[in-house]
Amino acid sequence: PIWPVKNLTTKSLATERVNELAKPKYVSEKWEPDRSFIDLSFSTQLKFAQRQSSDDNTSKKKIHLDAIPRFMYLSEPKAYHKDYEPNRPSPIWPVPESAMKVVTTQKTRELAQPRVVNKDWKQDRSPYSEASVGPNVPPSFRLQKLAEPKTYSSTSERPAYMFDNQYVTQVSPAAKYVTATPRLVELSKPKGTHKDFVQNKPMEQPVSP
Repeated sequence: PIWPVKNLTTKSLATERVNELAKPKYVSEKWEPDRSFIDLSFSTQLKFAQRQSSDDNTSKKKIHLDAIPRFMYLSEPKAYHKDYEPNRPSPIWPVPESAMKVVTTQKTRELAQPRVVNKDWKQDRSPYSEASVGPNVPPSFRLQKLAEPKTYSSTSERPAYMFDNQYVTQVSPAAKYVTATPRLVELSKPKGTHKDFVQNKPMEQPVSP
């Protein structure tokens, strides 16, 4: 932290501003140092118990500190609130005799009655219920057709589930001999690439030596 000072610097005159900044900071009269977490004197902080040793001097070193009131207070278990009530030891508890002789009021009787179900309420119907005449009614021809499983046509080239359209469109013989117009020929040509198109580089490229 000590460095050489130039000769001209030692001969320079300090300005009024520098003299003002060089003054030590004023400490207020109301300032107080931070209070310690535990109020201990210097002698108490340096006080240790003497080392206890056995007859053969083989015991380990033990340090014992004096009991500090602050530590003793913090080590105490948390006390319950004055209005705290513990849980009942059993769900069955004795009822005082005076409570058994109380005459119930009209309001208490009304609150003790079970809740009345709405007159329009109906129990949920089972999804498997059937009419009483169901087994005795013969099914119609329409019902028999709707009950049959749906069938799908397939071709010899590939199964039906591989087609976007499950049915192959039939081409008439006249359509096979139609001469294509120049417009159709132009549209049937594959799309060309742009003149500036560049192919992707291969994954493996030779490295120059």
